[in-house]
Amino acid sequence: MKLNNSDITLLCKVVDNYGDIGVVFRLAKALSALLPDGGAGLRLIVDNLEAFAQLSPGVDVKKPIQKHCGWTVCQWDAADEGRKMYAETPPLVILECFACGRPEWLDDILFDKSLQALRPKPVQIINLEYLTAEPYADEFHKLQSLTRSAQVRKVNFMPGFTDKTGGLILDGEVPVLRDSSCEPRRPTSTGETGATGNGASKPSSIPGDSANADKPFTFLIFSYERDFSTIADALAAFATNRDTRILVAAGKADAPFSAAWKVCADRAHSSATPNENPTGNAALPELEKLPFLPQEEWDKMLYSVDFLFIRGEDSLSRACLSGKPFVWHAYPQSEMYHLVKVQALLDRMEPFFSAENFRLIRDYWLWYNGAQAQNTTYGTTNSPNSTYDSRNALLKILSHYDEIHESFLAFSKNLIKNGNLAEHLMTFIEEIV
Repeated sequence: MKLNNSDITLLCKVVDNYGDIGVVFRLAKALSALLPDGGAGLRLIVDNLEAFAQLSPGVDVKKPIQKHCGWTVCQWDAADEGRKMYAETPPLVILECFACGRPEWLDDILFDKSLQALRPKPVQIINLEYLTAEPYADEFHKLQSLTRSAQVRKVNFMPGFTDKTGGLILDGEVPVLRDSSCEPRRPTSTGETGATGNGASKPSSIPGDSANADKPFTFLIFSYERDFSTIADALAAFATNRDTRILVAAGKADAPFSAAWKVCADRAHSSATPNENPTGNAALPELEKLPFLPQEEWDKMLYSVDFLFIRGEDSLSRACLSGKPFVWHAYPQSEMYHLVKVQALLDRMEPFFSAENFRLIRDYWLWYNGAQAQNTTYGTTNSPNSTYDSRNALLKILSHYDEIHESFLAFSKNLIKNGNLAEHLMTFIEEIV
């Protein structure tokens, strides 16, 4: 059966700040690239137009129904307007993103027996699940589930990190797809950390010594709230040896990281000798506070950074495809369940790393996500113990940057082999409709 663009509706409820709408917006763009007429007529139902407008300027937060990017965008609670539109042109495919449920008015239409009789085929609800590296993603992919009517069918569609899932959304901005600019710098020496004048360790080789040495090494801080003291301290030590930029994204990490950086800056200033130039090596770089960026600008910035501290599903997927080293802050969950998700992603990454470099990344990721602080079972098996030196661990990772960069790039290229989630999804839709 040939589908019209308007036969497909995407549903989104914003839960984790902008992560949910970020994925849905990216998916809508990716599907539009595959659909006739650039996706014109595709329909979206969104509960938070303010968040959508931040990612895609031009969305009118006051309109119950509007045209945007050629799509028809409907507010979740616009019952009268939504009921009229969908009763006249019922959907055939509903992409229910992240088990967000459906507006009551839409359910009324879907399960209205008089309207069901007018449909040529059953409605297909595809539950696009959250991204996870856990093994169950392979098992749940395309798994059917029940609804209260045979005329409304439901199935799970899992994004993921293997060819047994839908993969990740690939778009034109992914560096590995676009050009060779993401190729790692030639490896430099990777000796052990040495000592600075105050007894602290520092990288014995600076990332990029052999190429692009005149280009600042750039970090991105985009995280949930946490104690950033040892992270800021490590980056401050790193910045004494290499021209450095630190970009701080708007949001939860801004205040705590800025406070930790101020402590480092004050300490650097107080330790400077009277004759030392205050703009010389003793001065730490000023933090560069980023405004909230539309999605396309955010992607370009993220791909340009050398080392990422990242959170959120959409940004995690971009980090995985960037080929750049990153530290992932998983959304904190009760009973530390997020550590299971972190370990699962680490397991997917491990084959692309040397044993030593993987241990560095694994231990730091688990520490960053709170394994040590909670005294979980990870503390005796896979994570750093109670004496873990997180400051010097980060410096050690940076001293191995070129090798680690190559490993992250290999991981990215492997993910791309799994194909484009949007293409897999459209193929699946064509099979079931």
